[in-house]
Amino acid sequence: MHVPGPGARAGLTAGDVLLALDGARIDSAAALARAVARVRPGDRVVLTVRHPGGGLRRLTVVPAVVA
Repeated sequence: MHVPGPGARAGLTAGDVLLALDGARIDSAAALARAVARVRPGDRVVLTVRHPGGGLRRLTVVPAVVA
């Protein structure tokens, strides 16, 4: 995650565990790669994450190309 960047602006923090991207369950690196491949910069997506303290959150993020 880049700080500042789209993830940080959406509320992602170090230690968050990504559980789903736009409803697609993320249970492996391959599942993450497939889900990310369907998203284009500028698309609005919803991430479901578990924070280190155990709380679940749904975050809306707009992916972007970070240079």
